[in-house]
Amino acid sequence: MTSINAVSTLVSPTTGDIASRSAAAGSLNASAPAQALYTPADAASTQVTLTQTPAVANWPTYSQPVANGGVLLWQRVPSDPLSLLMAGNVTTSALGNRLDQLGAKLMSAIAGGATSYSQSVLRSNPLTPTSDADLAVQQANLQSSADNRFALTISTASGAKVTVRLGSSDDGLSAEFSVTQGTLTDAERGELGKLADAFQSAVNGLAKQPPAVDFSALTGFDTSLLTSVDLSATLGANGTTPQNISFHADATQRSMHVDGATGKFDVNVDLKNLQAIGSAKAQAAALDAWLTRFDTAQTRGHGDADLMGMFKAAFAGLNSHYPPAPALPRITLNNADTSVLSGLADFSASISQTTKAPNPMRPSETDAFDYQISQSTQIGGKNTLNRTIAQQTQATLTASYHRSLWAGVPLNLTTDPKSQNYEYVKVQDAATSNVDVGYRDGLLAHAQTRRSANQSTQVMRYEVGKLVSNVTTPLSGTSTGDLTTLLQSVMQNDTARAGTSAAADASDDDDASRSEIRKRTQLEIDPSRLSGN
Repeated sequence: MTSINAVSTLVSPTTGDIASRSAAAGSLNASAPAQALYTPADAASTQVTLTQTPAVANWPTYSQPVANGGVLLWQRVPSDPLSLLMAGNVTTSALGNRLDQLGAKLMSAIAGGATSYSQSVLRSNPLTPTSDADLAVQQANLQSSADNRFALTISTASGAKVTVRLGSSDDGLSAEFSVTQGTLTDAERGELGKLADAFQSAVNGLAKQPPAVDFSALTGFDTSLLTSVDLSATLGANGTTPQNISFHADATQRSMHVDGATGKFDVNVDLKNLQAIGSAKAQAAALDAWLTRFDTAQTRGHGDADLMGMFKAAFAGLNSHYPPAPALPRITLNNADTSVLSGLADFSASISQTTKAPNPMRPSETDAFDYQISQSTQIGGKNTLNRTIAQQTQATLTASYHRSLWAGVPLNLTTDPKSQNYEYVKVQDAATSNVDVGYRDGLLAHAQTRRSANQSTQVMRYEVGKLVSNVTTPLSGTSTGDLTTLLQSVMQNDTARAGTSAAADASDDDDASRSEIRKRTQLEIDPSRLSGN
């Protein structure tokens, strides 16, 4: 029996460790057995013995017995701290535990100056030796087509491209990164280091069951240093329908797409009209209002709670950490102008569940859920004194579902007429809000708002397989209004405060005016709240 002894410091690195030591290492890519990220002088040394079974067993060179009787098969000698972390993680079964800290450590290594790294580890049965050739194939599959895989791609202002990949299957774990197409500046490495925890949070969320979207921190990067951030993930590729996630963020747009067994959704945020975005308070209020609308739609249309939870998190995450508005926009808006706007950046979003046909006697009756929303803002005119501001917001819901006639009694629809006791419900809702403001020679020329909401609920009741009732209930409401007086009040308050110590603070009258403006302009999905206004 032969053995290979590699003595190195196998301790989990901190960001500071990597920043101070990676310059000497240059790369984490362990191309030679003796290479390690840290030297024994850095901390207490740990000796790792990689034992090779007799030649007749045909074990690969880098094999390592573990306490549970298995064998770890390594792509390279595990002589660095990241390999030690992988060695501990790969022996666990939960995906979250397998990926714990790994994404953050890879990002911190790049921030510290490393330019490449590649490692994979496979768990093998000690009674079934693996040849070097077979191991190479398994390692390649683990890095390119693992059951669960994550890829982070970042482009920097200097032209460099950073790629980080993680892969996990039942029998192994892989991690790699590279810096190509240029050299990172010190400022870019620092900004990448700030994204370490953000990347790990995104991975940790997706590793949960059910997956959770925690991407908000990935939008908080300095766009003057990093031009774009992309994250893609595939979960459960060993099953029948994997879940695919893609995320993109840059200075002008953000997007997320999720597609899986239960359904899919898209969220797109447009950052081109940043001067139209409201204060932090206005943003929070608008976001809360939308999250409430999502809950209402999910309840009314019997949508999937887990899919809607991911959709809500994606919408909130992409509408956070807005970059600063341009210092000198072509047309400047005042407080009165922004008070008629939602406070959020423009967006379009949709969520659609996988259609099901649970009733074998009536396959045309499907359970479905489709919800679409959007906001669009136009700022125009010759100049600031002759400007126009318009914003359109809409939401539509189309859904259908089956429900039992008796509370607490679940449906069990079969071809037996005795099982056919249920109601089939179809929902069709639509709501719109339009705001239009214009100035002529610096004076407010018009300020109007128009809102509408329509709901239709059709309930078909079946008893012992026979249709006994079919009732459709329509509801509709509209509201129009003139905002001129309210906007003039806001502008007068601004003029009165100009040049005083209270110029940045809104008065009670101003708060009251803004509250009334918001009440008259925000999207209202309940027709009964619009009728008579």
